[in-house]
Amino acid sequence: MNEQEFYRAMTARYSALSGFVPDEASDIALRFHALAGELADFSARLDEAARQSDPLTAKGEALDALAALRGISRRPAAHAAGELTFTRAPGTAGEVSIPAGTACAAPDGRVYLTTDAGSIPAGKTSATLAARAALAGRGGNAAAGSVTLPRRLAAGVAAVENGAPFAGGTDAEEDDSLRRRLLAAWARPANGVNGESYRAAAEAWPGIGSAAVCAGERPGSLTVYAAADGAPTVPEAVLAGLSEALGGMRAPCDTVTVESAEAVAADVSIEIEVPAERFSEVREALLGRVRETLDRMPVGVGLPVARLCALAMDREEVTNCRVLLPAADLAAGPAQVLRVGELSVTRMGG
Repeated sequence: MNEQEFYRAMTARYSALSGFVPDEASDIALRFHALAGELADFSARLDEAARQSDPLTAKGEALDALAALRGISRRPAAHAAGELTFTRAPGTAGEVSIPAGTACAAPDGRVYLTTDAGSIPAGKTSATLAARAALAGRGGNAAAGSVTLPRRLAAGVAAVENGAPFAGGTDAEEDDSLRRRLLAAWARPANGVNGESYRAAAEAWPGIGSAAVCAGERPGSLTVYAAADGAPTVPEAVLAGLSEALGGMRAPCDTVTVESAEAVAADVSIEIEVPAERFSEVREALLGRVRETLDRMPVGVGLPVARLCALAMDREEVTNCRVLLPAADLAAGPAQVLRVGELSVTRMGG
């Protein structure tokens, strides 16, 4: 109830007991207004407390606290990892040392650091060293050939470049993802070391967005299929770390294999009815919503056409929509994950 509703309820009760309605300028009316304001504030606090105590509606720190009751914590942001190739400067001879922490950058200012010390051996023209983004998060992912600016070149080094993409960078886990894991833990509780235990451990691993566990052909053999949010595959380094962690918790007779889930490209084409002058703005926003939805699809979960319609109709400027692709609900097998394919948004009658 808001302040006016509390005030009307109090004046109605007062009138029923006293036989007259208090004047708005009277002392009793002023007291009613003051009390109604306090009651409305208290009521809002109670409503918020109820929302924050329910895992379906809790957010932020309250959701973290509920997840902690099940031994679940929010995944931190992960650094993008890759390799940097350093080229020897002309006219130099002998071994060229490259210290750990050597900084290089992309043209947009993103910084990448070598994780280990290395060197260009005598007689060789280049050396490739492991590196990672200085800052954790999706922003550290970079295309091949985009990290070419040395912050401070080691003596004897002429140039640097990443021959392969930097990948595996993920942002800190969002509320919706943490909520999904929490609800799954309640719906399918782990009892010792079972498939659910492996799935929960995989989804808590940095760089992993979702996972599914499938039984193998032989008793005790399991395969964990993992997916990274916003990427078609999980970086090998992340898979290797997860495999080692799951191997340490497996039952004596279990065989646990970790693989990247098969990415299935989802082609989406939506036609919307929207004023011509707003189409460009709405189109870009809708493409972003669809891309974000597909980037975060869990392993083995399909995408109903109705959800795409809901994304389109969520914009108040859109008065009608038609999903041209997919022609039917998109399905994903237990070892598959839907990811972004070709996306298009067109205007009805345009």
